[in-house]
Amino acid sequence: MPTYRSQTALWDKVCGFATAHSLAITGPCFTLYYDPEYRPSDVDLEVCLPIATDAVVPKDTGDIVDKTLPALPRAASTIHHGTFDKIPAVYDALHQWIVEHKERAIGPDREVCLVMDLNDTTEESFVTEIQVEIA
Repeated sequence: MPTYRSQTALWDKVCGFATAHSLAITGPCFTLYYDPEYRPSDVDLEVCLPIATDAVVPKDTGDIVDKTLPALPRAASTIHHGTFDKIPAVYDALHQWIVEHKERAIGPDREVCLVMDLNDTTEESFVTEIQVEIA
């Protein structure tokens, strides 16, 4: 993705797919970030919608795939209240905590949208959980 904000197009696509195929969303949506550190551009990410395990997802859907993600056995996590523009500082603090506690970040980071009112153009009401798998 060109930037973090560019993922809106992916969300539109995957949500449209879920609606078109009557796939009920069963929990908060989230993004997986595969880059080992913050990048202002050329971001490696994947958007995810949790659906029922017995949902019937059409095959041959291009770049939309049905897969089961493993639970995180151990994670450092924090809750952020407010705009997405302030999230890089939240990641910095969380990764600093990981280093200070002699842990190691492994796997992609998960950014879980707990509260997202799309009518709130200020994003101040948003609540996001950042999860970093640790070992």
